[in-house]
Parts: sequence; C-alpha cells; structure tokens
Amino acid sequence: MDSISGYTVVYRKEKIFRIWLSWEPLVFLWNPETVERVLSNNFLLEKSTQYKFLHPWLGTGLLTSDGPKWRTRRKLL
Repeated sequence: MDSISGYTVVYRKEKIFRIWLSWEPLVFLWNPETVERVLSNNFLLEKSTQYKFLHPWLGTGLLTSDGPKWRTRRKLL
C-alpha cells in the first residue's frame, strides 16, 4: 500500500497509473472525470479470465457475461 500511495504522488498530474502484478495489469484511477470516462466507454466489454472461475457457481449472468449478452441484461435492469 505504501508503494501505491507513492505512485499517486508521482502521477499526481495524470491521476492514473498502471502496475503489473505477475502477468495481470492493475490500473489505478482516482480522478472522478477519469473514472467516468473509463466506465462510460462501451468499447471494451470483455471480462478478464478470473470471471471464468465464477461460471460454475454463478452461471453467465450480468456479473460474469460480456458483450451482447451483458448489454441486453444490463438494459433490462
């Protein structure tokens, strides 16, 4: 946590940074405008591979589905 806190100081102007944890990138955002731009973008709707481990328990509902199936279920809610 100290390292992440240090990165927020270093990248104070950009308000976004990425670190790699093994082979997985972790992206940190702390500016509301940046978070809104990322969450409102419909370009990347694929879930990461970790969600596949939830399929046996949760099926392919809103949490674990992606693409057209996710979009349809999201609109229903």
